[in-house]
Amino acid sequence: MNNTEPASPTGMGYAPAYKHTADVKSYINQILLAVSVLLIFTLFFNEIGTFFNQNYADTYRSTGQEDYYGIHDESILTLKTVWLINYTLAFITLFLFLNLKKIKNPTITLITSIAAIFTLGLFLLIGLYGLGELKNVYLDNIQGEYYARSRYLMGLRYISYALVAALIYGLHQTVITFYSGNKAMYKWFEVGFSGTLLWLIASEMVHWLEIMRYDDIYKLALSILFGVFALALIVYGINKSKRHLRLAAIGLFAFTLVKLFLYDLAQMGTISKTIVLISLGLLLLIISFLYNKYKDIILGKDS
Repeated sequence: MNNTEPASPTGMGYAPAYKHTADVKSYINQILLAVSVLLIFTLFFNEIGTFFNQNYADTYRSTGQEDYYGIHDESILTLKTVWLINYTLAFITLFLFLNLKKIKNPTITLITSIAAIFTLGLFLLIGLYGLGELKNVYLDNIQGEYYARSRYLMGLRYISYALVAALIYGLHQTVITFYSGNKAMYKWFEVGFSGTLLWLIASEMVHWLEIMRYDDIYKLALSILFGVFALALIVYGINKSKRHLRLAAIGLFAFTLVKLFLYDLAQMGTISKTIVLISLGLLLLIISFLYNKYKDIILGKDS
């Protein structure tokens, strides 16, 4: 007579089935969460777009010149683009922190991080351009005879900067929380952050040069800025033992020299050439001194 008892529900015979069911439920929950988040994002994204489209339609004016279509305030469309990017920055930042505090899912972490990097790139390429266009609308009073222009067109820039700073902080916390054992990941984050910081500083410098009507010297100013930033990055890389930043700084300085001699100098006057060559010459002397003194540190591996 066989006295073998049925396997216990907690025994080996049932564990794979339970595990499979748990995995399926986990995948379903992730899909439902992704769909819900996408729907919420799309809902408010469309609402913002509709709001600005309606405002654009409401700005119709007849110029009295027998033009059938009349005119609209074109800056509204630029505002729409900037605010849609701002909204995306804010939404992804909130979701980064929600994932950090509550969800803590590796797949969601990866997807959200990629979305954050993509949105940051969108802001640098399109958002900053739109903010520059709004600045020109205000400074040059474009269509000012039909529409009032306020400093809001200028101040919006710093709202965007605040949202970018929050997104970068969220990415930083995500990297040190979920990828703490991946040194290469953190190195890439630091290099990316340095490049983003330089981009923003350069944009802000050009912004104020144009406000002060010195926009004709921005090429000279950018070359000097790149050189100073490369020097600062080398010093920081030496001080913090970060080889990847030191090498990035050397690459930036090499790019600056190529840009200077192949592009900038051909379009500069004598005085501008003198200023930029003296400035970069001093930077080269400093970098040469640092290289000779800390050559083994700059090119060597971190301790």
